[in-house]
Amino acid sequence: MKTTYHHSAARQAFSRIDVLATCGALTLLGGLLLPALANTQVQGRSAVCAGNLSRLQRAWTQFATDNDGLLPRATGATVNWASGIMDPSGGPDTTNTLNLLDPRYAQLGPYTADARLYRCPADPSRVPMGPLVDGVRTPIPRVRSYSISGAMAGDTMWVSPPSSMFTRIQDIVNPAPSEALVFLDEHPGSINDGNFAIQVPNTGVLVDVPASHHDRAGTVSFADGHTELHAWQDNRTMPAFRGAFIILNFPSPGNPDVAWLAARASSPR
Repeated sequence: MKTTYHHSAARQAFSRIDVLATCGALTLLGGLLLPALANTQVQGRSAVCAGNLSRLQRAWTQFATDNDGLLPRATGATVNWASGIMDPSGGPDTTNTLNLLDPRYAQLGPYTADARLYRCPADPSRVPMGPLVDGVRTPIPRVRSYSISGAMAGDTMWVSPPSSMFTRIQDIVNPAPSEALVFLDEHPGSINDGNFAIQVPNTGVLVDVPASHHDRAGTVSFADGHTELHAWQDNRTMPAFRGAFIILNFPSPGNPDVAWLAARASSPR
């Protein structure tokens, strides 16, 4: 028996409308979901970054505990908390994890034992130090995104009397440990050695520049052990990263971010 099916024009028209409606609904749903997914990704990276600094901060504190209160050096010693220059154009230091973990080059290496802790997942910097592909080095991430406040056993050039250079953990009284900066996520075009220079007393100069790749915010840690995501306020604190060093040590009068950094770096003795 032969069965004949009849499809009406109305039914075909309804099917087309149904498909168009479905496509429209999916497009609308995608438009609603994509910002939410992007926000979730930003929050996830911020959480990982905060976890990295929390573990680095614990290592910093444990080093001081094991060394009669002596702080790991931000810079200026034969062996500092970490070694190497993070040149945005590349170089052997940018990918060398021995500078982070080997006690010959890094005071905190034995306390961390994980190179992943030293890099923010939102750090966009890449250097041409990867495998050769068609005769060209592939870009790979640098190994370090973080620095230590220069007022914590750092570069004396930026800490002038009557402000204090802290060298022992028991000396951190003013600002209080809960307000005293230790680690900062540094702008990828600012980071070089492991010292984050902050001019104290405050002269309105932004020396080194903090990172702002967490939706105009950066992760910082404090001497009492806590971390926070700090939102920067002034656009001058958030220059774009274009794969090269940015201008550092520049006047930024009236910048509330400069004042915030200086107040949490050191204070008069």
